[in-house]
Amino acid sequence: MAESSAPQTMADLIPETTVPSSSGTTRGVADGRVALRMRNRQRVIDALIELVDEGDMSPSMESIVERSGVSERSVFRYFTDLADLSLAAVRAVMERAEPARVILDKGEGTLEHRIDQMIASRLRVSALTHSFGMLARRKLAVVPEIQQGLTNVVILLRSQFEEQFAPEIAAMSDAEVAVAMDVFVTMFSFEGLDVMWRQLGNDHTAVADRWRVVMTALLAPHTPSV
Repeated sequence: MAESSAPQTMADLIPETTVPSSSGTTRGVADGRVALRMRNRQRVIDALIELVDEGDMSPSMESIVERSGVSERSVFRYFTDLADLSLAAVRAVMERAEPARVILDKGEGTLEHRIDQMIASRLRVSALTHSFGMLARRKLAVVPEIQQGLTNVVILLRSQFEEQFAPEIAAMSDAEVAVAMDVFVTMFSFEGLDVMWRQLGNDHTAVADRWRVVMTALLAPHTPSV
């Protein structure tokens, strides 16, 4: 038995959804008996994703139906309600962003290189998911699974930092690790990045420059001598 159920990829952040059957029961999305229905279901998810990415944070059912080409009646054969559809769309966005999160030479190279790789990874993911970060937070009250998903984001970020900067973290005291992790997770959070982009008007380059300064200040004093 696994010792931990901590998320390993972005696909683990949000629970797997189920597909209602025509009889009213549910089956897992991998069930071969519903394979033919998955195409239309995916069209509905893709329609919601497109609308949100275009700036519509609360797409109407009419907009989803028009964009997907799937009737409203059919939509509710695939999803129990709009909250269920939103959850499925958030999960789909997270799955699609996983390749952008991956750092191929994780934990390797100089501190400067590792910082740059970590920043590039986060900005790639943000470019793909930031709109849905807004949607997810709007749905917190009606989709409780999203709260666990947001908690999992923090867990996954911490794990990525621990792997990427293992030499420096190993040289820190527990108190120093706690401070560094809190600062990094806050900086890289949706809320932190949203402030940097929308409130302070920084572009990607400016955000990266500021993150680099803070990360270097906290990590460089603990980089082992070669």
